[in-house]
Amino acid sequence: MSGAKDIQVCWHEGANASDNRCWLGMTTMLNNAFDATSAEEYQLIHRSTMAEVLPADEIIMVIHGDHEHQKVELIKKELDGFKKALIIVIGDESALFPSQALLAYNRLVWHQVPIPGRHDFAKRSMICGYPHDAPGLLSPYIDNPKTLDWAFMGQVTHVRRQMCAEQLRTMKNGYLLETAGFWQGLDRAEYYKIMASAKVIPCPSGPVNPDSFRVWEALEAGCVPIVDGTCPKFAYPNGYWKYVLRYDPPFPIIYDWKSLPEVMEAVLVKWETAQSFTQAWWKFYKQEMMQWPAEDLRSLQC
Repeated sequence: MSGAKDIQVCWHEGANASDNRCWLGMTTMLNNAFDATSAEEYQLIHRSTMAEVLPADEIIMVIHGDHEHQKVELIKKELDGFKKALIIVIGDESALFPSQALLAYNRLVWHQVPIPGRHDFAKRSMICGYPHDAPGLLSPYIDNPKTLDWAFMGQVTHVRRQMCAEQLRTMKNGYLLETAGFWQGLDRAEYYKIMASAKVIPCPSGPVNPDSFRVWEALEAGCVPIVDGTCPKFAYPNGYWKYVLRYDPPFPIIYDWKSLPEVMEAVLVKWETAQSFTQAWWKFYKQEMMQWPAEDLRSLQC
């Protein structure tokens, strides 16, 4: 578009789709934010790896933290070729990538699934979000009546999930499917059909971070998530959800899964109000995130 500033988006590890982007479960909301960036101000041009990047003053660089943590020195040298950079570290659940090493006066860093106290320098803290197929697979069921009080379908492979499942086995009017691994078990359309029929979705943590796709899938399905306040990782700091969202979340947080029955009952008693509140918040959060790229590109112009 005439007058728009061209900004290259380098998917540093490489694209996995024909549009020169990387589409993973964790990048859905990031790609949505890129698409929402005002074309009147910026024309985002996606590049697969640095080999495709043309000389320029500015760049957005997306780095897969878990996969590329041993490339930090190379990335630092590559970034030195640009006057300004927006650096987005995705998929760094294990906090292996030393993203603070990339800081400079002319750079901003976003960090996905950050650790409280460790990633305080990040301009933006990113949730993991929902897989790209979730909205489409949920759409046939989104207006169906919610006949279940709760549902959990997922791997039970560590202590936090074991504690959650132990409580769910004793609870009525729900659906429990324990699997041995990630995305094993039900067909994904069936998974979302059952999720959309539940009022509450318990969301025990991932193995190294309290966040999981399930939290955001639940919100997309019109459910109220009950989220984990910690994870099995030793001495994981408290306060993750306020840290990553920047304010108190609108859904319940559990530190001891033995309290799940009473926490869930409290949600179910006022479920219509809880659902309305969480859905309004979720709509606002997504709208707000869609503004992040343009806001930070503008701040780099100053």
